[in-house]
Amino acid sequence: MLFRPVVLASNAPVKLDFVPPLQRRRLSRLQQHTFAVAYQITDGMLQNYRVVFASQDGEDELTRKLVAAFTADGDVSPMRFSTSVYNAAPGLYSIFTKNEASYSALAAGDETLECSLLEALLADQRTLWIYSEETNNTPTLGVFILPENDVIEGGILCQRSEGHIDAPQLTPSIIEAFFNGETSTLTSRYFTLTRC
Repeated sequence: MLFRPVVLASNAPVKLDFVPPLQRRRLSRLQQHTFAVAYQITDGMLQNYRVVFASQDGEDELTRKLVAAFTADGDVSPMRFSTSVYNAAPGLYSIFTKNEASYSALAAGDETLECSLLEALLADQRTLWIYSEETNNTPTLGVFILPENDVIEGGILCQRSEGHIDAPQLTPSIIEAFFNGETSTLTSRYFTLTRC
C-alpha cells in the first residue's frame, strides 16, 4: 500500500516552518526539498519507520565547492563537509524527527529510481521513500510504503509483481503520473506495481 504520495516541483516554494531557523539556514537545497517532502508525508505519524533515500548525484554542488576550497586553501569547513556526505539528508532528517529506525541512502546511476523504490517495496516494515536531486528541473518525490497486510485509511492499494526486462527506464514524470492516478501501472525492469 502507498500512502501520501508527494511530488514537489523543483521550482516550488519550500516551507520549512517546522525546522528551527538556525538549522534551516544550514540545509542545502537538496536537504530542504527532502525535509519538505518527508514532512508532508509523515506529519502526524508515529516515528520508527524505515527511510530509503535516493539521489543519483547527491550533494554534487557542495562537494565541488569543497574540493575547490581544499585545492585553493588546503582546508575545508568541518560543518560544510559533514553536510556534504551522501547520506546527510536522511541522517539529518532522522535526527530532527528523532526517528531511530534504520535508513538507507542509495545511488545506482541511471537506475537509482528503480533500485531505491525496489528496496523500499521489499521492506518488511513501514518505509518512507524519498528521491531528490539538486538539479533545477528534477522534482522531489516521496511516498510512505506499507508492507502487505498493513493498511491505512486513504492509502493506495497496489499489487507488486515481476518487472519486464524491456520496460523503459523509470523517470520522475512516470512515477508522478502513477502517483496522480493518471496511469494504473508502474513497470520497471525489476518490478511492476498495479493499482487495485
